Amino acid sequence: MSDPTEKDDESARDSALAAEYALRLLDGDELRMAEARASADPGFAREVAAWHEDLVTLTDPVAPVKPRRATKGAVMTRLFGEASRQGMWSAVGIWRGLALASMTATAGLALLMVSQPGTWLGTGTVERPGTSAPAPLQLAEIASEDGSLRLLAAYVPQTDTVEIRRVAGEARPGRALELWAIAGADAPVSLGLIGEGAQSVTLPAAVARQLAQTPLVLAISDEPAGGSPTGQPTGAVLAAGPVTTL
Repeated sequence: MSDPTEKDDESARDSALAAEYALRLLDGDELRMAEARASADPGFAREVAAWHEDLVTLTDPVAPVKPRRATKGAVMTRLFGEASRQGMWSAVGIWRGLALASMTATAGLALLMVSQPGTWLGTGTVERPGTSAPAPLQLAEIASEDGSLRLLAAYVPQTDTVEIRRVAGEARPGRALELWAIAGADAPVSLGLIGEGAQSVTLPAAVARQLAQTPLVLAISDEPAGGSPTGQPTGAVLAAGPVTTL
């Protein structure tokens, strides 16, 4: 006779796998196995479809906002200078579709973190410092337009750290991926190089203070091994994404 507890555990694992597949958190062998199972197992395919439907409904109440035509050029000039405007940003098309893609991903990530706390980054429940009330989730998807480079990030207010997980992409041979925080009109601030797997980086005090009042953008640039020699991005901006409060 089968143990009901084992069936419950198996069902929970299947649901978690379906959620990770729907959220595009899988890669390599895990992704290929999930794709094969979705094709061969109708029950698992229905679970994935249910997650997709739930995630889509999270963005239904949010009205899209179209930026002004001058926004891209103004941001590019402010952050990287006039000479770099066309070479970096127009090449990767970061602005096209970024808002909707990031909103969907961060909403889905929030659902996964709430339904299965501690399974992604291990941060567990996020609370406001000095209280027992949950703080708003502050999440970001940092992604290139084609999805070849993707990172997920969550801000932890208790420690002023950003927990990061790279789920797709890697640096070119002899090069490095460097993470930047851009708060309001300030110049980009380096948060260090992106390594393998999950990692935690500490926000500089000035950036952490501004986070509550100023929209924060996280970006990744292609840099020499060891990082930017100037303290500012010197290579192409490969991916970017706003920190979204949910």
